[in-house]
Amino acid sequence: MSELTTIVKESVLRNNLLSSVCGGVLLLSVPATMAYAKDDRPTVWIELGGQLERMGDSQEVFDPPFLPQFDHLGFDPVLPLQRQPLYSNGAEGSLSFQPKGSDWIFSASVRYGRSNGHKGQYQRLPVITWQAKLLTQRNNFYTERQVAPYHIDASATNSERHLILDFQAAKDVGLGMFGQSGSSVISAGVRIAQMVSRSSSTIGGVPDFSYHGNDIKYGGIYQSHDRYTGSVGAERSFQGIGPSLSWKGFVPIVRKNDEAQISLDLGLNLAALFGRQKVSGQEDVIGSHYSSGSYINTIKGKNVSIANHVVSPHTVDLTRSHSVIVPNVGAFAGASFRYSNAKLSFGYRADFFFGAMDGGIDTRKSYDRNFYGPFATISIGLGG
Repeated sequence: MSELTTIVKESVLRNNLLSSVCGGVLLLSVPATMAYAKDDRPTVWIELGGQLERMGDSQEVFDPPFLPQFDHLGFDPVLPLQRQPLYSNGAEGSLSFQPKGSDWIFSASVRYGRSNGHKGQYQRLPVITWQAKLLTQRNNFYTERQVAPYHIDASATNSERHLILDFQAAKDVGLGMFGQSGSSVISAGVRIAQMVSRSSSTIGGVPDFSYHGNDIKYGGIYQSHDRYTGSVGAERSFQGIGPSLSWKGFVPIVRKNDEAQISLDLGLNLAALFGRQKVSGQEDVIGSHYSSGSYINTIKGKNVSIANHVVSPHTVDLTRSHSVIVPNVGAFAGASFRYSNAKLSFGYRADFFFGAMDGGIDTRKSYDRNFYGPFATISIGLGG
């Protein structure tokens, strides 16, 4: 350290134009000199933790064409039931190795998260009951009938999981920006990401009903109603791999001694993931018209029922696949309680994967998949 200072002073005396260059050399040399002096530092670090992440930008809502038929009934909206869970939870871990006498760090890390959710709602109006008088040539009598009430039944189930792997080689570049006790590390490597979501939604019910009776000619009562059912089930996924670049640094804010300190942690990460987004599933919409009637057979003297049922099905195959390049940008900020061979960290992290998922139903629509929320980790250093 003293030798470097002497060199800098002599350079300044010789030529003032070289002072900035020598100062930069000094700043770069200080962290490295300290690193090599601490031969007793751990060579292997194991980190474990967990996170609670809010998810943003999900997928298209299943809105079947018959849904406006229920508007006049005053039911609560059913489309919000399809919202995906707001939060996912999971775990993370990493293993890093820094050889003795080197400022290079080699690491592998994994982060896993998942979420599940189910919502359902059944709404109906009171049961319809009516009485009709049947007029025949032999006798007149009243009959009472009931039918299924106006109703709508909706349910939605969603699940999601994601896995992010990083393999990196890093170097403590120092730069003097965080002082002698801080750190500034630049990493380059490969990031692998896999995201899978499954969803299913069903909407159905009876929005209308009509009847009439007192038919003098035929002595009968007649009714009709429509029933609609729509459902969609799909699995959506993205798998990608690509180069990544990240920066991590910390600066001490409280120091108790050389072995313990509280630091402010910051980090940024960039990646470009080359992969495929896929969708597999099916959409079904069925419209059914029911009509029925009862009349008195005046010759045989008994009640006779007739029925008619007409169905109009519509099915769409949702299977498709596309090659995509997904930009990934992330950052974190937090605080750590640091010791010579242990660390406890808390912070807030955000990761944005732009256009990662095909969230469309009938046609392709790309949606971002974002994760942001608090995390906590504990690290143990081994070796030295």
